[in-house]
Amino acid sequence: MSSNDFFGSGSAATIFEIHGTNGFQTSFSGDRFATKISGFKVIAYNESCDNYCAIKSKESSGFTDRGIGFKFSNFEIGNGSSKHFGAAFFVTDCFRLSIQNVGITNCMNAIVLYGQVVGATIMDVTSNFDHLPFNTSIIPLIFGSSTSIGCGVYLSGSTHSGAYQIPESIKISNSSFVQHDIGIYHHDGLFCKYHQVDLDYFRRVGFYSFSDNGCSLSSSYIAVCNPSQPTYGIYIDSNDVANIKQLNLMENYIVGYSENHSDSIAINCNGDRPGSPVIKQGFTIARNEIKSLNPSFKFKYGIFIGLKRWFKTMHFSARSL
Repeated sequence: MSSNDFFGSGSAATIFEIHGTNGFQTSFSGDRFATKISGFKVIAYNESCDNYCAIKSKESSGFTDRGIGFKFSNFEIGNGSSKHFGAAFFVTDCFRLSIQNVGITNCMNAIVLYGQVVGATIMDVTSNFDHLPFNTSIIPLIFGSSTSIGCGVYLSGSTHSGAYQIPESIKISNSSFVQHDIGIYHHDGLFCKYHQVDLDYFRRVGFYSFSDNGCSLSSSYIAVCNPSQPTYGIYIDSNDVANIKQLNLMENYIVGYSENHSDSIAINCNGDRPGSPVIKQGFTIARNEIKSLNPSFKFKYGIFIGLKRWFKTMHFSARSL
């Protein structure tokens, strides 16, 4: 996909069926212009695209080649039980990215941003994962799992361009991610804001944070449900950098469904699992509400804090814990 606009006739009229490869790949650009892409549908042929992406950006081997100004809007990705991708969006080395009014169905990972992605705005995106999890090599194994884990949003740094670079200035709002394993997996990113995000029916974690760098989750709904293993509404992990990296958790609503495991925790700030050697420093939990939606389930802990330093909790409510 070059730096030219592309407009289909709508998701019911312009349909691309992809066989065992990536659907679209963006190119590098040398100027600050906008490329608009909208009005179509991308589906996979049977299960041929489990290790491929619907939209994939070109990966740079240096520090100069970047894609600039791609604006995706008003189209659909995935359809049905077997017409899915390993990821809907798989983006790196990109400035001024915009994703708006996009529907995603049965993609193991909805949005993957890794390496240098700067100035991204993502809003009015809905991802529904109604399928059973499947193995895909799109992202590495995470959260101590030996099998693939799917994420609504996945953010991580990368060294593929020659030095470690991270996503920066990422704004995600007014969006829904439903029934993935993890809602938002924020491994690393600078000034990332998640606001009014619906994170529903997650099998492991609603929101995961490792290295924060001035990030926030606010006014969002988080619900977890898994009878087979403990779940976490929010999991604040430790990292290997011994300085303060502020994380703000403000005005979120965290719930557990009746089928949930009895050892589940609404907000876990422990960071005591293998690979977490340093005390977490600098976070705020304010005006959050924690609730069980059925008397048959109660969170083991509303907020569990351990191995932390310089944190604040204030004005929260908990019901049926």
